[in-house]
Order: sequence, then C-alpha cells, then structure tokens
Amino acid sequence: MNKAYTIFKEWHVDYSWTLFLDRDGVINKKMDGYIRDWNAFSFIHKVPESIAFLNQQFHKTIIVTNQQGIDKGLMLHEDLTTIHRKMLEILEYYEAQIDEIYYEPSLAAFDSFRRKPNPGMLLDAKKHYPSIDLKKSILIGDSLVDIEAAKKVGAKAIWVENPRNQIELEKIHSKMDFSVGGLHDFCSLFNEQKN
Repeated sequence: MNKAYTIFKEWHVDYSWTLFLDRDGVINKKMDGYIRDWNAFSFIHKVPESIAFLNQQFHKTIIVTNQQGIDKGLMLHEDLTTIHRKMLEILEYYEAQIDEIYYEPSLAAFDSFRRKPNPGMLLDAKKHYPSIDLKKSILIGDSLVDIEAAKKVGAKAIWVENPRNQIELEKIHSKMDFSVGGLHDFCSLFNEQKN
C-alpha cells in the first residue's frame, strides 16, 4: 500500500472528482456463472460502509458494469433492475448512494462501444453529467477490461486484486495505476492522507 499511497497522494483527489465502480468483484462477490437474481447477490465485506465514506470524498459515484447474461438469455432486464433496486435499498440503509448505474447487456463478441473495455458507459456518464471531468475520475475494477476502459478516456485505473492467469496479470500490471485489496483498502488511502 505504500506505493499506492504515494501515487494516490500525487493525484490531489478532492470533491470535484468522480468515482466509477465496476460491480461484480468490487461491490458484490463473484460466483461461477452470472448473478441472475437477488438470491445470488452478496455484498463484499464492508462495501456499503465504504461507499458511504467515499460519497463524502467524490462528487459522483457511478457504477459501470457489463451484463452480457441478458443477451445470453440467462436473465431479463427486469431481473437486473430488481437486483439493482434491492442493492440500492441496502446501500441507502447505510447512508450510501450510487448516483447512476450504467450497464451494457450485449455479448462480448458483438464488441459494443458501450461494453468495457470500450469507454461508452464512461462517455455516457460525461454526457449525462457535464460536470464530470474524466481526467479527474477513478475507475475501480477487478479485470483488465475495467483498466482499459479507464485508460481510453484518461481516467485513473485501480485494480481490485484477485487471481488471474499470468498473461492477464502482466497486462493489468502494465496498465493500472495501482492495486488495492478492495474498496475498504481504497478508503484507507484517504485516512492516511489526513494523518
């Protein structure tokens, strides 16, 4: 975390910045297959509290998530809407807020401009919220596509550490700004900065 803190300190993050979050593997635990319904959704430890803290540090907190399970026919848009509604209800209990959720249902093979690693969802957010400065934004994700999407718009890219094959790890490490164990670890960078 020493290297992460050094880099983070140089960014001079303040309330004018925007925080983008991937969902699976960052907010909720990943599972084999797809999160098709609410019963399969489980928050990662301390995520609601972490988001509540981060809301005080960032002007906007936005989720950008690939959800090709929809176009694979494994779930409906309505299923995803239900998952997100219940997720937001629990976050609200912790006084945590997500300003917007962007998702892309298309198959990876279709290579939609909105599907990460393409930057379409980030650009949609900029269009909907003109105050967003993508160069003063951070995207936290657990995969290479998150890192690449961030870099395509000049945003900072933070990787949530998890097992990957060696080739993908090398690509992630060459493109990310730094890595953290999760959102709770990311929050600790702000606390270190105040000390």
